[in-house]
Amino acid sequence: VPDSLLVVTEPRPVAARHLPYTRTEVAVVTRAFPSAHVLQYEDATFTGVLEALRGATVYHFACHGYANFVKPLSSGLLMADDNVLTVAHLLEERLSGKRLAVLSACETGMPSDLKHADEFVGLPAGFLQAGVAGVVAALWSVDDRSTMMLMAR
Repeated sequence: VPDSLLVVTEPRPVAARHLPYTRTEVAVVTRAFPSAHVLQYEDATFTGVLEALRGATVYHFACHGYANFVKPLSSGLLMADDNVLTVAHLLEERLSGKRLAVLSACETGMPSDLKHADEFVGLPAGFLQAGVAGVVAALWSVDDRSTMMLMAR
């Protein structure tokens, strides 16, 4: 059975800046999958994304993300209307059988505590704990254009 892809790209409206290269990134990524469901702009709502997670085996998030060092369970991905899909939300999900989550967003791979790496809490751990087999994430703030070029490659 071929993998199905869920793409969440540039949710709107948000207080964060526009990501102009996500359109190209998504076009390249979706070409690699026979089945792709894209949630973008106003359709990339918190509720819509949570529901769509259950129907795909691979996820690609091309949006804003951040690490919260004070409250690691609040680290997350920015959805439409400035709602956040957090680590805490992911820990409530059961996503067994899911293969990969690509988090093409800033700071999505940042550990919550650099002094105690064995106590890692962050978005990758949230997806893994929910049942996703693998996660690709960014350790720092990333440029939209450079990210698109990396994902296309």
